[in-house]
Amino acid sequence: MVVRGHHGGMIDCIDMSGFSPLMKTLQNNPDAIHYDEAVDHFSRDICPLSQLDELFEQAVIEVKRMIECFPKGKDQAFVCGMIARLLLGVLVDADRYDAACFERDEDPFGSEPPSADWAQLLECLNGHLNGFPRDTRIDFLRKSVSDDCLACAYKPGRLYRLTVPTGGGKTLSSLRFALARAMRDKLDRIIYVIPFNTILDQNARDIREALGGYDGILEHHANLVIEDEDECRRHTRLTERWQTPIILTSVVQFLNAIYRCENTNARRMPSMINSVIIFDEIQALPPKCIRLFEMAVKFLTNCLGCTVVLCTATQPALNLEATEMVSNAGHLFEQLDRTRFHDQTRHARSMKQAARDAVSLQAEYGAALVIVNMRSQAAFIFDSARSMVSKDVLLVHLTTDMCARHRMDALDRVKRALRDGNPVLCVSTSLIEAGINISFPCVVRFYAGLPSILQSAGRCNRHGELPEGKKGEVYIWKIEDEHIRYIPHVAIGQRCTDYALSLLAEESTRLDAPEVVSGYFGKERGECKDLLDYPLDGSSLYSLLSTNRTGRNAASHIIENPAAELVLCQAFKTAGKAFHVIDDNTRSIVVPYAQAASLLDRLNSRHDIYEEYSILRRLQGYTVNVYANKYDKLQEMGAIYQLGETGVTVLRDEFYDMDLGLKLTAGEMPLYD
Repeated sequence: MVVRGHHGGMIDCIDMSGFSPLMKTLQNNPDAIHYDEAVDHFSRDICPLSQLDELFEQAVIEVKRMIECFPKGKDQAFVCGMIARLLLGVLVDADRYDAACFERDEDPFGSEPPSADWAQLLECLNGHLNGFPRDTRIDFLRKSVSDDCLACAYKPGRLYRLTVPTGGGKTLSSLRFALARAMRDKLDRIIYVIPFNTILDQNARDIREALGGYDGILEHHANLVIEDEDECRRHTRLTERWQTPIILTSVVQFLNAIYRCENTNARRMPSMINSVIIFDEIQALPPKCIRLFEMAVKFLTNCLGCTVVLCTATQPALNLEATEMVSNAGHLFEQLDRTRFHDQTRHARSMKQAARDAVSLQAEYGAALVIVNMRSQAAFIFDSARSMVSKDVLLVHLTTDMCARHRMDALDRVKRALRDGNPVLCVSTSLIEAGINISFPCVVRFYAGLPSILQSAGRCNRHGELPEGKKGEVYIWKIEDEHIRYIPHVAIGQRCTDYALSLLAEESTRLDAPEVVSGYFGKERGECKDLLDYPLDGSSLYSLLSTNRTGRNAASHIIENPAAELVLCQAFKTAGKAFHVIDDNTRSIVVPYAQAASLLDRLNSRHDIYEEYSILRRLQGYTVNVYANKYDKLQEMGAIYQLGETGVTVLRDEFYDMDLGLKLTAGEMPLYD
C-alpha cells in the first residue's frame, strides 16, 4: 500500500524522532483511504477480485525479482523504497491522467502514448552524419567515436561510459548509440540529462537538426520559452508525464523525479522504464548527490530495463561498473590533442597583474578567453581592461550578474567576432567552460579543479582550426589572496589539482590523460567522503531512504516501537523535502534588459492565467538570482520593488549595467591591490 501525505509525496514510515506518521494516519483515520469504496468500485467496474488476486501474485513475483537484484543490507532496503516511489508515480499518473481526460471528455484508454520509428530516425541521423566534412584529422576521429558508439549498441550491457575529449562529438555519437539500442531492444524513449541549462538549448537544436526536425522531442528545463498560449498548454501537459519519445531535461528535473517529495515529480518516474538515458557532462554532479545518483542508476539498469550512458571528457570516480564505449580512450586523447598547457601557478598574480597579462595575451593572439572563479574577479578584470585594450577589440563580460538573455546576446557577439576574425577579449566565470561551442586561440583559467581546467581548454582551438597544426595555448594562473571560502568546491578542486599538476612536469604525461583524471577524482572522492550520502541533521538522505538507522534507534526507546510492525522504515517525506540538487537560497529579480519592460507591462495589465504563465516563463530569461544578503541590501537601497500583486520583484534601471549586469552602486567595483 502506498500512503500519500495530505500535501503530496509519500509519508514517513518512521521519522527522525522515532514516531510513525504512517501508523498514525492508518490508525487515526480508518476511512481516510476509502478502502471499502475502492474495492467495491474495482470489483464492479474493472475486474473481479479473483482476477485481482492473480494480478497481485504476478506483481509479487515482479517486485521480488527487483529486490533480489541487490544483496541484503542498506542497498536492498533502498531499492524497496524506490519500488514504493515507483508505485506512487504510477498511482499519481493514473489518477491525474484519468481526471484530465474526464475534463477534456477524452477516453483515457483511447490512445497509446506516441511512439517513435527508431529505425527511421537512425537512418535520418546517419544521413546527417554522412554530410559532415572529412577534411581534417579531427573530422575522422569524430567519425571513429561515432562508429564505436554504434557498434556498442549491439553488444550486451546496460551501463556505459563515453569518455571523449571536449569537441569529440559526444552529443551525436551518443544519440546514434541511443537510437540503435532503442531500435534493437524496442525501448520506449530516449532521455538526455544535462547539468547546465546553458547547453540544453544548443543540444536541442543540434538533435532536432540531426533528426530532420523530428517533432517528438520534448525540452523540459527552466530556459525554455514558449510564447504561443495553446502550445504552452500542450507543453505543460507533456512535461507532466514525460511520455514523449525523446526528452531533453536538466539533472535537477531528472533527480527531482526520483527523490523530491512532490507528487508532480514522482509522476514522471515511471516514464523512465525501458529507456536509454544519457547523462552528459556527468562530472558536474554535486558531491552530495553522488550516492543517490549511483543508486538511481543501479535501480534503472537492474530493475527498470534501462540502458545508461555516462558522457564526459573527465569521468568522475563513481561506484558503477560500466563498459567503455570508445575502444582506446587514451589514444583518442592523444590524437585529439589541440592545446598546450602552461602551468603558471608557482607564483601567484595580483588581480591588477592578471588584468594586464590578459590584455597582453589578447594582443599577442588576437583573441583570448579568461575564465575566473568569482563574479567580482570577472568584473574587476573587465573594468581594468577597458582602459588598456585597443579600441577595435570587442571586450565582453559574462557572469550570472547578467540575465540569461543578456548573456546569450553577449555570447552571440563574441561568436560573430571570432567567426569574422576580429579581436576579442572575453572575461567570464565558469558558466562558459562546459558545452558552449566556441573556440579561442588562447584561454586562461584561474586555478580550480582539474575538470574545470580541462573543460576550459575545450574552448581553445576546439576544432583544430589553427593553421599549420599549431596548438591552442591554455594558461593556468594562481591569484593572490583569492577569497574562496564561500565556494568550497573550488578550494577542494585546487587541492586535488596540485596532484595532477605535479605529474605535468613529466614530459610523457598529459594533463588530460585518463589516468591523471582518474587520480584526480579518486582524491576528490576522498576529500568529499563525508558529503557523498547527502548529509542531513546527523544522518543522511541515503540512510533515511534505506534503513533509516536514526529513526529506528529513536523508535527503540518508544514503548510501542513502530518499527516492530513495519516492513519499510524509510523517512520518505523528510528526505523528499530536504532534497535539492542545488542549494537554492536565492531570490529572483527581473532586470531591465531588452524586452523585460514590455513583458512587465503585459503582466501588470489584464490577462488570463495561461497568458500569465507564458509571460512568467518568458521573464525567466530576464532574471538574476541573488543571495539573501544581497537582496536585503538592494531592498534597503530602494533598488528593487514589487510589481503590483504579481509577486514579481523588479530591479530599477539605474542598478543594471549593460556591460556588467546587476550592481549595488555605481562604484561597486571590487578593489584588489
